[in-house]
Amino acid sequence: MNFFRSLSPLAWIPFAILWFGIGDVPSIFLIFMTAFFPTVLATSAAVASVPAVYFRVARNYEFRGVEFLTQVTLPAIVPQVITALRVTAGLSWVVVVGARR
Repeated sequence: MNFFRSLSPLAWIPFAILWFGIGDVPSIFLIFMTAFFPTVLATSAAVASVPAVYFRVARNYEFRGVEFLTQVTLPAIVPQVITALRVTAGLSWVVVVGARR
């Protein structure tokens, strides 16, 4: 994942044109490539940084599956995910300008 993250999204322009031709699809692909990797990596880092005590408390309350996700994990990672989405929105706007040229 980190390998693709380190590549500039604008470096994908020739590949996007080769794979998808001319039109809106290459632009959508470039915006996806810009937003996907930082969002996934930030989300996984946020989940990894959840304090272990949260998981122990969830085990004591016998949370399982969806309840564990909605009651423990999501509330703990929401601030970091929102920050990552704000950063990726800014990066995506930069790529929108480059992709439409």
